[in-house]
Amino acid sequence: MLAKLRVLIQNQLGDTDLTVAQLAQQLGCTADYLSHLYSQTKGEHLRGVIQRQRLARALSLPEKKMLRETLRNVVTGPAVPAAFEGLPPDTDE
Repeated sequence: MLAKLRVLIQNQLGDTDLTVAQLAQQLGCTADYLSHLYSQTKGEHLRGVIQRQRLARALSLPEKKMLRETLRNVVTGPAVPAAFEGLPPDTDE
């Protein structure tokens, strides 16, 4: 179960609304059970692990790409392309 959990977290890390409850539902158990199992097995809280992995991913992005993604999240999304006029194209991908 923990191996599958690791894959689920990695695949859904970009989902800002990802919760332990969502992960538990995908694994067919309760959030309490999943949290307890993870804590007892790994010695740390699952929610903290998710937050730490998100931060590590954000810090690994090149600065300009991270800035662009932040801007896209602040603005309502791709429906407002004028907000990004003048920004150089992404070449880091």
